[in-house]
Amino acid sequence: MDKVTEVAAKVGLGLAGVGEALGLKNLDPTSGTIFITGGTGVLGYRVATRLLGAAYPTVRIGAHDNADLVEKLNGEGAQLADFNWDNEATYAHALKGVKSVFC
Repeated sequence: MDKVTEVAAKVGLGLAGVGEALGLKNLDPTSGTIFITGGTGVLGYRVATRLLGAAYPTVRIGAHDNADLVEKLNGEGAQLADFNWDNEATYAHALKGVKSVFC
């Protein structure tokens, strides 16, 4: 059993609850990286912590400020990406390999 399948088996019910709370059905841990814009804002931070708490395997947050929250999310397993809507040069790196975006 590969790591992703193992995680899916262990946290499937937890992820289903997170998905439903976010208005998503069938949140699948094998569906790839989720990128959350504004990961240190009120909504983005809450979504990120819920996904990480449910052991979603690959969560990337985009942020360009609030170092304390960024470090906290990184410590919980989030990938970090410098992202700024006003700077298109930050888009490619932040979105590389991403399958879903939560804006």
